[in-house]
Amino acid sequence: MAVACLRCGGRVDGTDTCPACTWPYTPTGWLTSNFRTRTLVLTLDTSCINERRLDESLNQLEVWAKDGRIKIERSPAMLEELRGESRIARAKSITPYPGLFTFGRSMLGGGDVLAGPLVAEAVLAEILFPTTSEQALTINQRNDIAHLRHHVRTGRDIFVTRNPNDFIVRGKQDQLEQLGIWAFTPEAAIAHLRALWAPPA
Repeated sequence: MAVACLRCGGRVDGTDTCPACTWPYTPTGWLTSNFRTRTLVLTLDTSCINERRLDESLNQLEVWAKDGRIKIERSPAMLEELRGESRIARAKSITPYPGLFTFGRSMLGGGDVLAGPLVAEAVLAEILFPTTSEQALTINQRNDIAHLRHHVRTGRDIFVTRNPNDFIVRGKQDQLEQLGIWAFTPEAAIAHLRALWAPPA
């Protein structure tokens, strides 16, 4: 299936990576691109608020972030759906997405990043919640969609979630990968990063 690359707009037609910018569109694409040496930016889903630091996999990701091997950020949707003072405080300790700029409409500056495409809500709704009409989506479902839309628009690399039924079950995951969206559980993210960092065979 041919798609327009979410990163550069180039045509991706059944290849492991975008021919123009090398963004991976298959699992193999990660290993044949420049992602082995780049510091990847992970988006944490609201389900990954490690409030008491009891989640060993999230703890490991936080250690790698502290060591500078990865970066961890949160989308605006996280604070919109959180409840509870301690959980909100924990979420606020996670680096928020940078601001966005668009050529011809904004000034460059600060830590802002160039805004990418905003994936249509209807496209993601059809993948994540295929049995629910767009009009019947719940607030939580719309927040799930908002997380991915912000994730793509800011050009982040890996979406980490503890809510696999909404994002990672077979079928949904395949469709997201075909769009260039990579959603992993914390355990899968760790395995993915270790595979990237392993010396080439």
